Amino acid sequence: MIEIAQGMGIFKKNMFLAEDRILCFELVAKAKDKWVLGYVKPAKGETDVPESAAELIGQRRRWLNGTRRC
Repeated sequence: MIEIAQGMGIFKKNMFLAEDRILCFELVAKAKDKWVLGYVKPAKGETDVPESAAELIGQRRRWLNGTRRC
């Protein structure tokens, strides 16, 4: 994700702080648009598990920062 964010401005970089909340906000803000929401059974997700207390604290700090921005 860091490599992707290198060429972006500050506002686009902020999207990485809380991308799930931004997606939900877009769905609510554009309620008059035609949206199709479906379940995709074979979909998979990945996560980076913090391997130390310092990484966990950094992750939680990013989450809190994302909450404040949304």
